[in-house]
Amino acid sequence: MFKPIFVDALKGLALSLPDRLLPELIKIMAMIPNQDKDRSDYWKYLLSQKVTSQELRDRLYKFIAIWQELHPEVSAEALHLALLAAMELGRELQKSYEVQPIWTMPDHAGEWNRQTEPTILELIHQTREELLLISFAVYDIPEIVAAMRKALARRVAITMIVEMPERADKVPFGVLQTFPADMIEQLQIYYWPVGKRPVNSKGKYGSLHIKGVISDRHRVLISSANLTKYAMDLNLELGLLTDQAKLAKQIHRTFDVLIRDRVLIPFR
Repeated sequence: MFKPIFVDALKGLALSLPDRLLPELIKIMAMIPNQDKDRSDYWKYLLSQKVTSQELRDRLYKFIAIWQELHPEVSAEALHLALLAAMELGRELQKSYEVQPIWTMPDHAGEWNRQTEPTILELIHQTREELLLISFAVYDIPEIVAAMRKALARRVAITMIVEMPERADKVPFGVLQTFPADMIEQLQIYYWPVGKRPVNSKGKYGSLHIKGVISDRHRVLISSANLTKYAMDLNLELGLLTDQAKLAKQIHRTFDVLIRDRVLIPFR
């Protein structure tokens, strides 16, 4: 049974060790048990030549000391395999939890690699089963409407959760002005009725202020951008896109519960 302190040190090393240093490290570690007594610290000299970071050198010294004290029976080859596997797993997890910033940046100043409207269009185009869109305002988005029509033709179930000006008296535009009547019939549209909203002491009630897109309960975009032309072209907007399926499912399930409990109710 491996000591927890040894496992923790191994894990910490895997998280901090650059790929390029692993082969050299293993060569040095392989010679440690067989060193002559007169050259017992020679491995430290070799490491100092290969590792320029004092912090990483200290971490390596500590790990090697723990290894030699607690588990000298573990070979350098076994450590090589363990570190290699842990580092590869770390890379895969990093990919899974990657979060990308998504901008509306009208002048395209700087390195804005991903823009809001192309990202939303990509999410719609890649959806195969179900698409969830949440927005306070919906207005003048012809390319998104066209992409949604194609998704409906692919038999994608599209749910929209929106502010309904016709029911909430909040804004002068919404889904009825944006989507043709035949699409309105195919979309599952929900809104938050005024009677179910909290009200403050001045009689002001809350708003549906969330903006986001979830594709197949797998990819999720959370953004400041409404589904409007201004948000796609003129405003400064920022969102975050991630492939964290667990997070996407959690958010989607929350809306499922709000619909089930009739906090959000169907438009028709």
